[in-house]
Amino acid sequence: MYWDEQGDIHELPRLYETPEVQALAINDRGVIVGFEATPELVKTEARLWVDGEVHDLQDLMPDLPEEYRLSNAVDVNDRDEVLAHAFVEDGGPIQVTLLVLPDLDR
Repeated sequence: MYWDEQGDIHELPRLYETPEVQALAINDRGVIVGFEATPELVKTEARLWVDGEVHDLQDLMPDLPEEYRLSNAVDVNDRDEVLAHAFVEDGGPIQVTLLVLPDLDR
């Protein structure tokens, strides 16, 4: 859930019907970042909400190496750069933190 500028509470749209979705940060343009649990509830995927629509952050990162799986978006600045956690599944898994700039026009 999140509050808008008028103080109204809104549900975050989801890609799955799971009970676990969290917004962790919002920037001045209203871009919200966070995560959503997968249907199996064993992992999370990074999410980005803009203009009332939910996006899988992974899908907005066409140049991200294939072995990186974005699990959580923890912050967003006013340039829409997102701080995200990822698991690297090449010889790992290893968790890393990345600063990414999603392609919001995708």
